[in-house]
Amino acid sequence: MTKWIYGIVLVCFSLTAHAAPYNLVGKWQGEYRTYMYNDGSAQKGISSTTFTVLEQDNEFLYATSEWRNNTNSARKSEMAGDMMKSAKEELLGIFSFDGKEVVFIETKDNGMYSMRIIDNDTMQAMYIENQHHEATLFRIILKRVK
Repeated sequence: MTKWIYGIVLVCFSLTAHAAPYNLVGKWQGEYRTYMYNDGSAQKGISSTTFTVLEQDNEFLYATSEWRNNTNSARKSEMAGDMMKSAKEELLGIFSFDGKEVVFIETKDNGMYSMRIIDNDTMQAMYIENQHHEATLFRIILKRVK
């Protein structure tokens, strides 16, 4: 009888071990300062992002990030080889083992978000992208849009 109880407990634990502690599906927004380097010139700017988590399957996530450079300069960012002032990008994500952090990678570019979940409605993120002649860094606080 004791073996049956242990077996049931192990099965239940293994079924829930991969479940994410937070449901991130929904829309998140934030504004941030960005630091960009392109063709020998570094520039700071202001940008905004709408981050939408479309699907969450336990530890795996699928999302989009729609960003806009709000700075009044002619400076644009590169996405998949094209210069742009705004864009929408697809992302794949995964929860950390403890469920308190998420990493997202762009599907058509090489940018990466490293996120820390603060609570059900707040995430802190850092973004890093480095390709050929351009680099971009920023950090952002994303708030859930209700």
